[in-house]
Amino acid sequence: FSRPQAPPAARFLERDPPVRKTLIVAAASALIASAATATATTLITSNMIANGTIRAVDIHKGTIGIDRLAPSVQRKIRSAGVTTSSVPGSAGAAGQNGLNGAAGAKGETGANGATGAQGGQGIQGPKGDKGDTGATGFNADGSVTTRVAANGVAGFATTNLGTGASVGFAGGKLVLKADTDGHTSLAGFEKSYASPKLSDLTALQYPYERVAGSGYAAPVARIGVTDSVTGETSSLVFEPYYTYGTGGSASADGLTSQSIWWADGHLNGITNGQPTAVFTQTLADINAGNPNLKVTSIRLEAGMDWIGDPWKGFEGSVDFLKVGFKGQDAVKYDFG
Repeated sequence: FSRPQAPPAARFLERDPPVRKTLIVAAASALIASAATATATTLITSNMIANGTIRAVDIHKGTIGIDRLAPSVQRKIRSAGVTTSSVPGSAGAAGQNGLNGAAGAKGETGANGATGAQGGQGIQGPKGDKGDTGATGFNADGSVTTRVAANGVAGFATTNLGTGASVGFAGGKLVLKADTDGHTSLAGFEKSYASPKLSDLTALQYPYERVAGSGYAAPVARIGVTDSVTGETSSLVFEPYYTYGTGGSASADGLTSQSIWWADGHLNGITNGQPTAVFTQTLADINAGNPNLKVTSIRLEAGMDWIGDPWKGFEGSVDFLKVGFKGQDAVKYDFG
């Protein structure tokens, strides 16, 4: 029995085993390359994949969604609260506003800001209430002014009013009227005093005007006095006619060396209402003979308690009355 002869190629491989192995590897490589080329150009379907041959390492992350898993698996994943998709879902509806938090602590006061530009002038506001009367100021002559425009103000009061007599205020002045020639027409406006010494009187002035009546008549100043030693009472009377004549107006000053006074009582140097030197007494003369006289009142008046024509139909006015005593501010009473 003889051995069958191999084909020529087989005989070649048998003679050179190393070469034979190399050829086998080359043939296998060519086959694999051929298979790879076929895979790249052919769609692989599930029918081509044997069950159990695909492993977790062969699946790219995010490739398989939860909807591709078995329902039982989906339920387990959802119950575990596991996020199952790497693809963001659509935005959900806005939730309700939460409750306000507790108020925070007050912050520190900030620095003052820069001053802004001046604003425009606003509209005028309503008229305010009348303010309280301010303190009385001094006049140029050192006196203070007190307004007296009614009976009972600053200690003044009307006195001895009779038939046809009146006291009033008009045009910023004190108006005195007397309209009879008898004893019943005397209009007076009087201020009481707490017995200062007559010798301490430093001012007694008043501007007057005669509006109607005789040229002999003009508003009169009368000072009520009491002797502090004898208790004798009297009135000292200043009639402008005996000093200024029949003029219709003047600024009367009862304390000058030419100002003539008379008295209606029994004072030293005066008898039965007449001075020893008829109507030539100044107030300084009276003070010299009666050093204990105290002032009880000062009055402005029109009309006299004696019968005569000068006061019939009389009307006169006084603007201011200035009275002063030593150690006190002189007061100018304004009748307006």
